[in-house]
Amino acid sequence: MLPKTIADLLAKLEVKALDKLSEKLGDLSDEQITEVQSVLMAGLDELGEDLSDENLKSMDELASAIMGVRETISAREEDRSARQDRAAEIRSRVTTPAAPEGEESDEGSKASESRSEGSQADSGTEGAQASQEGSEGDSGASEGSEKAVPEPVAASGSDRPSIQELASRRPESMAPRSTEPNQMLTITAGADVPGFSAGTQYPDSTSVGKALADKMDALKGSKVAEGSRYKVATLSLDYPSDRVLEEGQDGRNTEKIMSVVSPPAIVAAGGLCAPTDAHYGLANISSAARPVRDALPKFNARRGGIRYITPPTLSDLEGAVGYVTEADDVSGYPPADKPIATITCGTEQEVVINAVTLRLQTGRFSRMTFPEQFPVWYDLGLAQHARIAEGRLLSAISTDSTAVTDGQNLGLARDLLECHGRHIESYRNVHRTDPDIMLQIFVPRWVVGAFCADLVRQSPGDGLEVWNLTRQQIEGWYRNRGAAVTWYLDSRIGGDQLFPVQVAGPGTEWLATVEAYLFHPGAFLFIDGGTLDLGIDIIDTTTIATNDLQSFMETFENVAYMGVESRQIRSSICVNGAAAGVVDPADLCTGS
Repeated sequence: MLPKTIADLLAKLEVKALDKLSEKLGDLSDEQITEVQSVLMAGLDELGEDLSDENLKSMDELASAIMGVRETISAREEDRSARQDRAAEIRSRVTTPAAPEGEESDEGSKASESRSEGSQADSGTEGAQASQEGSEGDSGASEGSEKAVPEPVAASGSDRPSIQELASRRPESMAPRSTEPNQMLTITAGADVPGFSAGTQYPDSTSVGKALADKMDALKGSKVAEGSRYKVATLSLDYPSDRVLEEGQDGRNTEKIMSVVSPPAIVAAGGLCAPTDAHYGLANISSAARPVRDALPKFNARRGGIRYITPPTLSDLEGAVGYVTEADDVSGYPPADKPIATITCGTEQEVVINAVTLRLQTGRFSRMTFPEQFPVWYDLGLAQHARIAEGRLLSAISTDSTAVTDGQNLGLARDLLECHGRHIESYRNVHRTDPDIMLQIFVPRWVVGAFCADLVRQSPGDGLEVWNLTRQQIEGWYRNRGAAVTWYLDSRIGGDQLFPVQVAGPGTEWLATVEAYLFHPGAFLFIDGGTLDLGIDIIDTTTIATNDLQSFMETFENVAYMGVESRQIRSSICVNGAAAGVVDPADLCTGS
């Protein structure tokens, strides 16, 4: 049942049901939508830890409503930002107007002023008058021409022309060119960016990074709808006038283009006369994430390992419970015949830590002259260390798991979800678990893509919404069946959950088997013996002799099985999109 605050909110907005709230959001102001979001979030928190079916249903309805509100907020922010960008673009068109035809540009006006000032400063009174008369006499002849080239003036006596006067005599073709760049990058702030008003310009790239970090901090703790976007910065290029093509000015536009791309302009470039710049950056897309380790409870093993006793299971107590009817009691049912189970000592288990090492070596000259190289190699080394370490953990989990297999009747998405759901229910039934306990299931990460591909291949007419399938939706399918899924990135040692390296020729196909692990929370413990990190600049007598440097790091770890059951489920798959409607119903029970 929804909290009273939510019911009051719906009544206030005249909305009959929570799933109809989205139809009302368009009529609300920004402040009202923010208030609605706050009430919904408070209602979700009010439901607390009650995990009953009814409460979980209410939480799901609230979460969907909150996502709808956030999508509305995001859409409004994008619309507001787009309008601000449009307004800025409109303003930019009138802030730098082009000079009308027949009038001198600013540069021409400044040149005229400098010529006049220089003439008056360096000539006598007569020279100034003559200059003025000559200027008046030529005024009529210069009308209609774009620019008049000043006549040379001979120096008299020992007088030398000033710099301004020399500049006034220089032909326009020899005038210095503007050093204005061909394009200028402008970065402006978006809406609701902490510390910046919408449309203001960031002073530097550091401010952009800070704004991104502040925006992320502001969003922490709030549930963001999938696909939401928050505009922090807008990048725009402002071009100088000689690189702007104007509507209705075909002649001018042609001149601008030819000044850049004509053969004389290209020939004048003359090719490269200097060595090109070297790019020292190295790409790295590998991750050192440890999803298997991080999904298990962790305990520090100060003594290098742990010892424990294997726990009993429900089946061990089958002989401990009897059933006596009233008739049995009347007939003198002997108490000695009541069944009994004897408690026995469990088997002592011991798990010791193992070391997973990482060691690299490089030359001192290379490290000194190519410093960009080592960090990339080291990050790749950490990723490889994670792959081996995770593979060892999966191997230990596999050793302590019951190996089961499953076939395929339909497509991967339907069969795999059915298979895993069936084992989840079987596991709960066998061990009589609390229905609110979430089991754990480890599934390879590539299966997310296989789910999407399988549903894309299904029969036409099923709708395109499945083409937008997300990892979060798949995780929700597993949660609805009572298991929290962990997507592991690697494979147990000797396993088959890694794609081969792509070579020239046919493209890589989907793997034919999915290997998953199902167990209860706490069945496996991650035993952490610590990390030994000797650094990245190790120098000893050996490296000194060879002028090298070494890096060394190792983790001490293992996994201890302390559960009642773990299953390794290997399913044969085919990504074909098959559904029950296109398969003989008689064959639906042959694969499982």
